[in-house]
Amino acid sequence: MTSIFNRWLLLAIYVSTGSILVFAHGFAGAGSLFTAIFMVGTTLALFLCSRWSKVTIDPCDVLFGLFIGCIVVSFAVNQGRSDHKQIFLLMLSLCAYPSARLFAGSKGIAPSFLFCTAAIAIVGAALTIPALPEQWNDSYGRPHPVVFGEFGAATIQFTLSLGFLAIALVCVQLTRRQATWGAAVVTALTIVFATSFVRFSFVAIGTALAFAWLTSSLRGRNYAATMIGLMIAGVIVGNVARVELPPRFSGHVPTVAPAPALAFIPTIAAVDMRTTAVADEVVRILVKTNEENRKPCPTIDLQDSIAIRKQLYLDAFGILPNAGLFGIGMDHFLGLSCIKDSQVHNTILQVAIELGWTTAILLVALLVRAGRSLWLLSHCSREARFALCGLVFAVTLAMGHGRISQDFLIFLFLGYAAGIKAMPQILTGAAEEEFVRCSS
Repeated sequence: MTSIFNRWLLLAIYVSTGSILVFAHGFAGAGSLFTAIFMVGTTLALFLCSRWSKVTIDPCDVLFGLFIGCIVVSFAVNQGRSDHKQIFLLMLSLCAYPSARLFAGSKGIAPSFLFCTAAIAIVGAALTIPALPEQWNDSYGRPHPVVFGEFGAATIQFTLSLGFLAIALVCVQLTRRQATWGAAVVTALTIVFATSFVRFSFVAIGTALAFAWLTSSLRGRNYAATMIGLMIAGVIVGNVARVELPPRFSGHVPTVAPAPALAFIPTIAAVDMRTTAVADEVVRILVKTNEENRKPCPTIDLQDSIAIRKQLYLDAFGILPNAGLFGIGMDHFLGLSCIKDSQVHNTILQVAIELGWTTAILLVALLVRAGRSLWLLSHCSREARFALCGLVFAVTLAMGHGRISQDFLIFLFLGYAAGIKAMPQILTGAAEEEFVRCSS
C-alpha cells in the first residue's frame, strides 16, 4: 500500500511540475539549476518506481522508437544549432514515455494523488486571489494576474493541476460526501482561475471530462456530467466578474493600438539559421514565394490572441508544403513567422514543419493507437479511464498551446497507455476475465 501511495504521489508531483516550479521560484528564489534538477529528478523517480520485471513489447513502443529515430534523422539532416535548452527539454519530455511505461497496475488511483493535486491547486488559488486586484484594470498589459509579481502565466500552470484533480475525481469511486466536497473544491477553484481569464485550459478539461462521461457507468456519468456543469457555471461566474476583459483581448475594442507590422524577411535573420543546404533551400523558396506574391506581414494587434493564432496558422500552413520528410529544423519556424520569436502553438503542426511529415505521421499514429487501446479498456477499468482522460487533456492542450520540447504530459500518458495492457497480471477472477474481454 505504501508503495502504491508513493507512486501516485510521485505522479501527482510530476503532472504539477509547472505549479511546483512557480512555488519554488516565488517562495525560495530557485533558479534554472533547481528547475533542471527537479525535472530530471521527478522523471528518474517515476522511472525507478516502475515494475521492469513485467516488460512486454507493445505496438506503441515500436511507433515511439520509430518516432525518436525520425527526430534523430531530422537533426542530422538539418544540422542546425538549435537552442540547447529546448534540445534538453525535448530529451526530457521523451524520457517521460519510458518513465510511465510500467506505471500501471495499482488497481486504481491512490488518495495521495487526489490530496496532492488538490493541495497544489488550492495553494495556487490562494496566491492568485491577492494578485487579482492589482491586475483588475490590466495595467500589466495582459489579462492574467502576475503571481509573485513576475509570473504572468502562473494561473495557467495552476489550472493544469485543477484539471488533473477533476479528472481523478471522476475516475475514482467516491462516497456521496467525498463527491460533494470534491465538486465544491473544483467549482471554487474554477471560479478563481476563470476570473484570471484562463480560457483554453478549461476547454481541455471539459473535453477530458466528456470522455470520462462516455466511458463511465451510469453513476459515474452522472458525476461527470455534474462536474462539467459546475465547471461551466464556474467559468461563467469568473468571466462575468471581469466582463471588461473578453472584448478587450478579442480584438473588439478599437482603443487598443495595433502593434507595428513585422517584416517577413528580416525576422529570418533574428534566429541562427546555420543549416544544411536542404533547410537553406526551404528558406530561400519561402522568401522568394513571399516576394513574388507580394504578401507582406499584416498589421497585427499583439493583444489580440485570436489574431495572433490566425497569423501563426497562416504562416505554418504556408511553410508546411515545403517542410519535406524531415522538416526545416527544430525551432526554425521562430524565424519565419510574422509573429516574431513565436511558435505555432500546435504540437502536431510544429512537428510536421520542423521535424518533418514522417515524424508527424508517426506521432499521430502513436496517439491513435494509444487512444484506441485506452478507449476499449476504459469501459471496465478506472485506471485506464484516467489514462485516457489524461491523454485527451494533454493532447487538447497541445493543440492550442503545444511545443514539442515541452509536451512531457503527452509522452507520459502515451507510455502509461502502452503499459495499461499489462494490468490483467494484477487482477484476479471475474475482474481479469472482464478486463481481457474488453481488451480483445
